[in-house]
Amino acid sequence: MKNLYLIIFLFIGIAASAQAPEKMSYQAVIRDVNGVILKNQNVNIQFSIIQTSPAGTIVYREDHREITNSNGLVSIYIGTGTVSSGNFSTIDWASGPYFLQTDIDPTGGPNFVITSTTELVSVPYALYANKAEFADSLIGGVNETDPVFDASIAKGISTTDTAYWNGKLDGYTETDPVFNQSVASSITAGDTAAWNNHLSVDLDTDATNELQTLTLRNDTVSLSLGGGEVALPSNWEKTNNTIVNKSDYVAIGSNATDSSAIVNITSTNAGVLMPRMTTSQREGISSPGNGLLVFDITTNSFWYYSSLWVELISTSSKGAGSPSSSKTLIYTTNGF
Repeated sequence: MKNLYLIIFLFIGIAASAQAPEKMSYQAVIRDVNGVILKNQNVNIQFSIIQTSPAGTIVYREDHREITNSNGLVSIYIGTGTVSSGNFSTIDWASGPYFLQTDIDPTGGPNFVITSTTELVSVPYALYANKAEFADSLIGGVNETDPVFDASIAKGISTTDTAYWNGKLDGYTETDPVFNQSVASSITAGDTAAWNNHLSVDLDTDATNELQTLTLRNDTVSLSLGGGEVALPSNWEKTNNTIVNKSDYVAIGSNATDSSAIVNITSTNAGVLMPRMTTSQREGISSPGNGLLVFDITTNSFWYYSSLWVELISTSSKGAGSPSSSKTLIYTTNGF
């Protein structure tokens, strides 16, 4: 693709009026490398206002997606585009110098291939001058010309009225008949002081209505006399089909725990059933952890996992039933 370039006629101005608009006008003609005007073409132009120097701080940035006219011209108001950074109306033009960086994609996309930077010399500072002019107009007072204000009661407010308003709480006679007939009209300074101190002195002599019974039932604490109840946090949490105990030890069949066992099961008439499954189901377990123990109903034996599945082979018999190991089953990092 040929490199494109622009012959840009930059016109930045602010219309002369009593109040300068918060925008600047910009015009550019887009041509290709052979000087042919690119007519009726989508272009994307990004404007960045930079403070102090061309490599300084970007205080404002916006994008404009435009279509050139039949003469290859685009006309844009800076300050009215899609803002990506900053606020055009809050730029402090007195803290310049400022520079305008223009980035253009002649195809209308986000790939800006043409960049130019120029210093904003004087015209944009009309925005600052407009603020200064307004500030200067306040010196010595403002000549109010608003017909709505002139027709309002506010225009007749004098310094005497203001002084009366500021002093109205120092001495005021209430004439509202509704207020004078209400209980509020009889409230004294002493009443107010008593109210402010009511929490420090208990004037309630009935002791029975303050005594309540605290009851603990399972995981719920409740108060008598309608005092309400609250559920205590439980160590057990259930999510779908998963139950989790957040305490350090779990005891089943007894209230006693053993510090050497995370789970202590006590029973004289029942055992523990390990998960039972076929060989294909066992081998289908996803990412088994080392030490995982299951009972394979295909081989009718226990299997444990230690980097690979290992069958626990029984070598002796004890009592009725299938052979079983006479040794304690302990898992270490090397296996069972």
